[in-house]
Amino acid sequence: MQPVHYFRPSYAYFWQYDEDYEIIQFIDGDTICYTEALTTTIQALSVQGLPPFSTLLLAISAAGKNGSEKLKKINAFTNTSTRYPKTIITAEAIEFLELISKLPERYKSSKGVIQLVQFLFYNCHRIQGLKYSKQIAASISIGLVQFLRESMLQEREKNKDPDAIYEYDFRIFSILHQKYNSLDALLAALKDLPELDEPIIPEVNNQPKDYIDELQENPSTFHVAALVRSIWTGLHLPYNHSSEGSYSTGGIATLSNKGSLDKLLITEFAHDDLVFLSRIANKEALYFQRENPSIQQPFNRIILIDVSIRNWGTPKLISAAILLATSQHPKSTICVKGYAVGDFFTPLSIDSKEDVAYSISQADISLDASAGVEEFIKKKKPDSQTEWIFISEEKSLQSAGIQKIVQKYPGLFSYMIAVSSSGKISLFKYSSKGKSLIQSFTLPIHKLWKKIEKNKALKRVNKQSTDHHFPILFGISGRNIIPLPIDQETYLLSGTSLFKKNHPDGLVGFSLVYELKENKHSLYSIGRNKNNELILLCFNSITKQITLCNLETLEIQKLDFPAWTNSAYPHFHFIDNKFYYVTAFNYSIIDLEEKATISTLEGIPDQSILSSYTYYRMNCSRIVQEWKDKNPILKKLKTVAISASGEIFLNSNKLIKENGFYKIVTAGNYASPTLTYGIWKDENRHEFRDGSSITLHRSGMLLLTSSNKTLPTIFLPTVLGVPIAAVANNDFTGTSYFIDPSLQQNKIGAEEFNSSYLNPFIQTILALGNGT
Repeated sequence: MQPVHYFRPSYAYFWQYDEDYEIIQFIDGDTICYTEALTTTIQALSVQGLPPFSTLLLAISAAGKNGSEKLKKINAFTNTSTRYPKTIITAEAIEFLELISKLPERYKSSKGVIQLVQFLFYNCHRIQGLKYSKQIAASISIGLVQFLRESMLQEREKNKDPDAIYEYDFRIFSILHQKYNSLDALLAALKDLPELDEPIIPEVNNQPKDYIDELQENPSTFHVAALVRSIWTGLHLPYNHSSEGSYSTGGIATLSNKGSLDKLLITEFAHDDLVFLSRIANKEALYFQRENPSIQQPFNRIILIDVSIRNWGTPKLISAAILLATSQHPKSTICVKGYAVGDFFTPLSIDSKEDVAYSISQADISLDASAGVEEFIKKKKPDSQTEWIFISEEKSLQSAGIQKIVQKYPGLFSYMIAVSSSGKISLFKYSSKGKSLIQSFTLPIHKLWKKIEKNKALKRVNKQSTDHHFPILFGISGRNIIPLPIDQETYLLSGTSLFKKNHPDGLVGFSLVYELKENKHSLYSIGRNKNNELILLCFNSITKQITLCNLETLEIQKLDFPAWTNSAYPHFHFIDNKFYYVTAFNYSIIDLEEKATISTLEGIPDQSILSSYTYYRMNCSRIVQEWKDKNPILKKLKTVAISASGEIFLNSNKLIKENGFYKIVTAGNYASPTLTYGIWKDENRHEFRDGSSITLHRSGMLLLTSSNKTLPTIFLPTVLGVPIAAVANNDFTGTSYFIDPSLQQNKIGAEEFNSSYLNPFIQTILALGNGT
């Protein structure tokens, strides 16, 4: 849910915005409060979770000046509205609001209201989550009025369910009324609050901190973002810089016989017309000039990043991290622009995760960046308000091409930064006297890059889930699948992988929902608990134990089922929050409460349960028939090789490009001494000597991971003999059957995908001569 949804008014409710969003008012036009005044209150409440917005307005109406008069309007609204009729809940809520209106004046000042609502809404009913609350507080840091003006243009629609919202808005005060049913009881609870001074208002995280954290959570940008804070600490570049200018203001500095007519001394107008014109014509008239105090003009910084072949890998990642750190420094007042230079130059954007990932991927096969720098200088002429910085690998800075640029344009670069694969950063300052080393330090890159792996491991303790997030859908083989239909949805269990069917007619592929550690169970079923969370039932007929896996929370519960026997109804099936298992003499019910229980009842169940079972099994049979003839899936990887021409061989198959689509087809016998073979590391994972790897996920997905950290992982579903697809970064190529409709991806052609991702992956392996 977007932050703007929190502020969206309900249809024909007791409050509304004025046309400019500056005032929140009753439906008759009387003012409730000024919109901007709520900014501080919302930021103060965000650290404990925000109440519904209308609930906050009710409290502010009661606690503010003329609170009793405002409550009369709210009471009249509930008495006369046919859409929102008065109930016991609203009556109790208004009684409590009247208690608030009678509180002493100390609770009616701006600071007092903040402290009061913090007390009232602490762990209240229908409280917003902390993450969403802080997101709202950060969004309105520009000012609530400005935020609403910018956001409400796309939010013309009112809230969808006003009746339910109405109940929620008043119920909080109804609950409070049951707890504090008199003014004395409320004052007794409030007496322990500290004396009012300044309200504690949380500092809204500035954009760089939130943004860097967000980049660190993204695998494609993690290696760059993880270095930023260390660079902030270690790199001594100025972050506040301005150039002096002048602006004519202040007193009179001097007189002269030159100037514009608006600067004529007023005494010149005392002459008669003829003398006046004569003095101007003969340049005898006197003009004044004003004092010119210095002013500060905006300063710009251009950072050129060398992406030539020597800078690939770690040096380029460090260079990108320096660009990100200088532009996102919380105290920086300098406008920073970045460019990648090789044979040409390319603008770099770092405004989003996708932009940063794209900037990291920039690479050029030139030996040095002198040609790109030369072209950039011609297109972007230097000026006094712009500082130029060039970042390159240590040896590249000493290349003849770069040194020629330095000599040809003396004083052009204010700084040059040398980076190395070990994490060393050297800062040089250039001036008319030559080059001087300012500082040199080394980033602990291996320590910084390992930190997130530890955090990820902690999050998954005692939980099972999928090992990867796959930005592309899977194909399904018709062999050995277990259909698990529920309501209008279809799930399929294939091996240890649970998939969800994404289209009723099978027009798109499957999403991987869950992975079992091992497939040792005999029977499976799927259902939903009262919270509408998916529950996977797995039954082991040998141990007679049921395992219930909550696919939303990843919690696992195990139940012994000693009463189980073989039956003419051999499957568990699900009806109304319960699993049923039926035999000829009794039936068992697995009730999905907070703690699931099993009960066994003697006799035959109702006919409705037996009919439901029959329908369930017919549906399962239909699904099996529908998928039985589907193409096989490659799920085991014994041999991986790459030919000198760039073909990838997988067991007895190879990856080809045919008619604009990738396919995995039979290759036959391809053993050859010219092939580069991957070394088997563990199950379905083969690694090449440069560190690149090809992994086959057991659910049927190929992952191509390069040792070049600037190249993203490539994902390819391993359906054999038919056109497939591939994804890297946010780019998708291939048949639309595999595109995930929940993701917004760029669809590109196979040729572009080859040149951007697959060929660089292959060439990185072949470039180091890894043939075996």
